[in-house]
Amino acid sequence: MITRTFIDRKEELGFLDSQNEDRPALAILYGRRRVGKTTLVEKFCSDKKHVYYTAPESNKKEQLKEAYEVVYEELKDELIKDLKHDWETLLRYLKDKDLILVLDEFPYIINADRSIPSKIQRLWDKELKYSNLFLILTGSSISMMEDQVLSPRSPLYGRRTGQWKLEPFKFINAKDFFPDRSFEEQIKIYSILGGIPYFLEQFDGQKSIRENIRGNILNKGSVLHHEVEFLMREEFREPINYYTILKSISQGHTKFSEIKNDTGIDKNSLSSYLSVLRNLHLIKRRTPITEKKSKKGRYHLEDNFFRFWFNFIFPNKSQLETKDEILLENIMKDLDRFVSFIFEDICRELINHEYGSFEVGRWWYREDEIDIVALNDRISRILFAECKWSKNKVGFGLLNHLQEKAEKVRWRNDDRKESYALFSKSGFSQELKEHAEGADDLKLYSLDVMKTVMNAP
Repeated sequence: MITRTFIDRKEELGFLDSQNEDRPALAILYGRRRVGKTTLVEKFCSDKKHVYYTAPESNKKEQLKEAYEVVYEELKDELIKDLKHDWETLLRYLKDKDLILVLDEFPYIINADRSIPSKIQRLWDKELKYSNLFLILTGSSISMMEDQVLSPRSPLYGRRTGQWKLEPFKFINAKDFFPDRSFEEQIKIYSILGGIPYFLEQFDGQKSIRENIRGNILNKGSVLHHEVEFLMREEFREPINYYTILKSISQGHTKFSEIKNDTGIDKNSLSSYLSVLRNLHLIKRRTPITEKKSKKGRYHLEDNFFRFWFNFIFPNKSQLETKDEILLENIMKDLDRFVSFIFEDICRELINHEYGSFEVGRWWYREDEIDIVALNDRISRILFAECKWSKNKVGFGLLNHLQEKAEKVRWRNDDRKESYALFSKSGFSQELKEHAEGADDLKLYSLDVMKTVMNAP
């Protein structure tokens, strides 16, 4: 396992700094399990007076006992020992201490005491909003944080001074967890683990990808072996239908009608399930970039580790007990095919990074698809790109086919300026490279070029 490293999060630290400028403040920070909330807040608080309390999944009495112990350890004030054990008393005690109070895993506190949002609301309105307290509430249960804390139905609605949903890293930052690996290996690791910091920390940068998959995913005692099931149990009371939907999407059923027919779930229920999965950023719905209100939406697993788990682990769970080496062999044989889909996402991320003013997405119509189409309405520019993760060099064939498909894309056809880009794991033919040198409407991205672009400030 690599050493824990704090990477990026400049925007998030800026948000917390802005909240800290004017007291009092009530900031909400939430995001899925393992996304790095604790690391972020600890980094922010490291040079500031603060009390950091992480709520256990226990009853109210135990939580308060631990909270008072944490406050005493931080402030060393004997007065604390004589205070009544309830949240209102503790908050009143802390309100004029000129510090940051972090209540981590706030949903656990709500589970133990459903009245706590109302208690904080009343106390905020009467006393805390006139104090110098900076209160940070964090949570990993996205559904509970959005329903019990951020929803207009919540007593805390209108009291928060800021909120931030912490997202997984994109590839451009996730690759920095493995600075000594090749760019190709960084792509493969990201394809398997995605951008959750804790997941990335499980892989040993000195071991091969094969060894890491065996030891940190297939191994029954490893964190990643159980992580998907743990998260599903945490977010869903009855996860069976969500498993069924995610499995269906992972097997290539991406249209609503396909998922409905494959799972047997009725239309209304399926719409609700898909909405929940989208809110949790486990799936995403894509439409052709040129059609803003299209009914042609397709569903894809958004989280890379979920993609990996539902592709390789979930359908083969029976093999994990007795035939894990066979499963490992099958994973390694099929890994490049799996990576090829995430490679497209990374290429789109690069276009976003390099062409910040462009809207980037996919395009399809009937049997034709283009991996990347990027639009700039202001200057009537359109970029078409294809991505190839294969052992063969890319030649004129791919460019010609891309240009043929580009003619079918309906977007400002009378006055648009077109350009093209090709991405290739294995590089390009000499003829195509010579052609690109004299063309101002074509860019070729080998892995070396991609690495240079994504390492640029």
